[in-house]
Amino acid sequence: MGYVVITGSQSRLGLAVRKQLEASGKSVLGLDLPGKGADVEVDLATPGSRQHAIQRLLKHCAGPVEAVVCCIDLHDAPVAEIVAVNYFGTVELLAGVRAALARGREPAAVVCVSNAAMITPGIPDSAIKALLEGAEAGALEILKDHPDRAYATCHLALGRWIRRHAPSSDWAGRDITLNGVSPGPLVADPLTQTFENPLTGWWSLWASMLPAEFAAPFTLGQSSPIPVRDLPRPRGSPDPGASRRPG
Repeated sequence: MGYVVITGSQSRLGLAVRKQLEASGKSVLGLDLPGKGADVEVDLATPGSRQHAIQRLLKHCAGPVEAVVCCIDLHDAPVAEIVAVNYFGTVELLAGVRAALARGREPAAVVCVSNAAMITPGIPDSAIKALLEGAEAGALEILKDHPDRAYATCHLALGRWIRRHAPSSDWAGRDITLNGVSPGPLVADPLTQTFENPLTGWWSLWASMLPAEFAAPFTLGQSSPIPVRDLPRPRGSPDPGASRRPG
């Protein structure tokens, strides 16, 4: 049986996906930052570290990779780090494990593409073009004037990268399914988020315990409307507000 590789495996959505896969009997190989307890601990911020991560992943697998789930998602970080990790860390890792994926029985890769790419105005198209061309320095130069758009820019570029490569001979031509998914805002692990980022974490933890109608005016719901109930949670995770909702 081959492995499912998950990036960002130790927190939030990546952790939730890893737990679900392990519970279903899958062999999971997690990748995350040093000190988080992943199978492969590495920072994907530089080309050298990305190649090192790919080599370690392939060594751990020692066989085919059945699937890859990319959940890398830096928010509160310098622009250069967001670009290096969220975009280049994802696309270079996918390219690096593609040959191992091709040996799987029904190989597939999925990338989490934030819905910020769909709802953020003023994303500089020139920066997206630079990212798609692999021009990291050029993209950073453009984003100097749009630092608050770096996160959304990287995710929109990821979406376009997937559209370009999914039908290509490198992916579809080798029977590898490549998809992007946009789960939107998700309460995956408020307690972990609290320890990772106390300022936003305590708010998320507190808000997750409130009825949706009370917290709504203060949350992301203003810019990303949620017509039914509140923010979704991974299957099987606790819902603190469930007991307060009418049946």
